[in-house]
Amino acid sequence: VAKLRVEYEQLLFFSIPKLLHLYQLITASEPSVTKIVQEVSFLFQNKPKVRRKLKEIVKDILKTKKDDLVVEQKEGVKITPMHVVGFFLAELFKNLDLSNHSLKRRRPSVISSSQSTHILHSCSGFTQSQLIRLIISIYGGVPEAFEVFHCRSTTTEEDLRLFLNPKRATKHPFQYLILEVNKLSYQLQEVLLQLHFDLRHNPRSMSEIPCVHFIETSPSLLQEMPWILVRDYKGCGPKMEMEEAMLACQRSAMNPDDFSCIQIVYGKAGDGKSHYIDRQLQHCPQSLKI
Repeated sequence: VAKLRVEYEQLLFFSIPKLLHLYQLITASEPSVTKIVQEVSFLFQNKPKVRRKLKEIVKDILKTKKDDLVVEQKEGVKITPMHVVGFFLAELFKNLDLSNHSLKRRRPSVISSSQSTHILHSCSGFTQSQLIRLIISIYGGVPEAFEVFHCRSTTTEEDLRLFLNPKRATKHPFQYLILEVNKLSYQLQEVLLQLHFDLRHNPRSMSEIPCVHFIETSPSLLQEMPWILVRDYKGCGPKMEMEEAMLACQRSAMNPDDFSCIQIVYGKAGDGKSHYIDRQLQHCPQSLKI
């Protein structure tokens, strides 16, 4: 898998389960273009014309490259699901109309030598609303799905290594955010620090070093690192108010000419509005739910 992620760099943005799911969609007897687009659309700008073009290209690849997507062996080499997905994504990015609207930068391309590229936000006692406002204030809007990693007790070392892959981080120096680092085991917190230390001392120019934000909701090992700037919110919440956060989200996530993404859900108490929304979010890979 590591070698294939070098050959097909778009694989760097997918976990193994996501890759296998995408493989199943691509190789289905009757592939759903809509479902495939949902899985890969985060790689491109959220614009109506881009989504329309993406649907056209996916449909064309499934039709014209069908034999390449179902082959089991090529030149004596066994073709794995990762080969198939990598080939499919590479074909997507061969289209200039799409590639010109691919991954966006969300921060200045140059970091001052006096700026810290690793920032720990210590948010003990924060509510979900406060955490969301803090994330919005960091990004000036809604982050992309691939920019945020939510730590859990089930997080593995492979998950961390994929998210912090040096090639991905230096080729696409976005602002990355790792949420609730305190939920990682002590051993994984050490792994996390080592990965960032290696990335920080990679012989690259400052403009190629991504800015990484860590958020802890209880003390973590990261507080002890002298090269990580700590911002302690003890006794106060994020400066951004909810109204300001909502406006920032609207500016960053919505296009004036496209309101098709809006769905109004209303009704009386107990009608199942929350249940319906939760079900819809399960089918939305770009959503961030804390």
